[in-house]
Amino acid sequence: MNHLYSLLGTRQAGGAEGVNEPDFAEPVAYDVLDRFDKALRLAHGTMLLGEDITAAEDKVAQQVEQALKALRQDKAKVLPVNQRLGLETVVRADGTRPSLVITGDGVNPDHPMAVCWREQLAATREAVRLLTGATARVQPRGGSRTRFFGTAFLICAAPARLVTNRHVAMQALRRAVATREAAAHPLLSSYRVHAGTIEAEFDGSQDSKIKKVVAVERVILPPWPNTVGQPSMDIAVLELSPSSIDKIPEPIKLQPSSDFESEGTIHSFCIIGFPGSPARRIGVVDGIDWAYVDRVIFNESYGVKRLAPGVVTKSLEKIDRHGAGYTFCHDATTLGGSSGSAICAWKDGKKIFGLHFSGIGSESNRAHGFSSPDTADLMRALRVFPDT
Repeated sequence: MNHLYSLLGTRQAGGAEGVNEPDFAEPVAYDVLDRFDKALRLAHGTMLLGEDITAAEDKVAQQVEQALKALRQDKAKVLPVNQRLGLETVVRADGTRPSLVITGDGVNPDHPMAVCWREQLAATREAVRLLTGATARVQPRGGSRTRFFGTAFLICAAPARLVTNRHVAMQALRRAVATREAAAHPLLSSYRVHAGTIEAEFDGSQDSKIKKVVAVERVILPPWPNTVGQPSMDIAVLELSPSSIDKIPEPIKLQPSSDFESEGTIHSFCIIGFPGSPARRIGVVDGIDWAYVDRVIFNESYGVKRLAPGVVTKSLEKIDRHGAGYTFCHDATTLGGSSGSAICAWKDGKKIFGLHFSGIGSESNRAHGFSSPDTADLMRALRVFPDT
């Protein structure tokens, strides 16, 4: 079944968090769009929407009606881009799979788009606070919410080490002043970064005027592509300057668990990162300007810290094309730009069990899990686990 259709069907039946609910009802276009309309009025704080919002809503509604009609006839149908984007706009706006802006060190559980996750947000404030504090925006020197490479998260304080994606680290290196140096392990490549040309910004929340910027001193990369018999994981480590020890927040350790990386074994997780505007990647498709639609419906800033809840949708062994079992799928709204974000089982002991590396929206997200024996040597070389 199309995953977006399944999410809407769960909401139709009164379920809230994910596709593992016992109830499902065929989503009815009228009810789905009525919920979407009410969500827009709540989010914008008015019962009378402006012409620009109404015009955008109409464009989305037309695509949603066509998509639901097609999926009712064939639930496995591959939808055209506009119809898929219409459904994703609805599940983001109505609270099914929101992307919530972080203010201070958390998310307001009473946010209009947090409706399905209110209890979870209220019950996990401490987990969210810790993960929020440990999450940083990777950026060039003097970077900002519009000039950055991706997300990283702090796993160790002494030495201060962050985990991110390899492709994020490579983008940063291309813009940095850096020299290659001898690596501590034969599997790895190491680059010394000079003059603070790569930064980690630990604040980045929407309402803050305080910067918590720390210089990256070293970038450590695994082999890519797979040339030495090791798994080609999109992972890298950033080391911060030793002088930054008094400036960094409390780290959160990676805790690999094959249980968490399987469908249905945790009720939900959250992902915290710095997504950029989806408009930059989507643009105009068949006459619909999705940059315009996104801007007027959500009216939000990007490149700031956001929290997105979701569930695992495909287990490791079902998705990894190499059969090694270290990639899984999830359905949190990532919007693009969330690369390098930690996936945290917020309700199950605040365990980080995954690393988001690709996908946009809630249909095509992929993440690395860390429990596969095939990745053990690489994980030890990168020293990403406690006491390694």
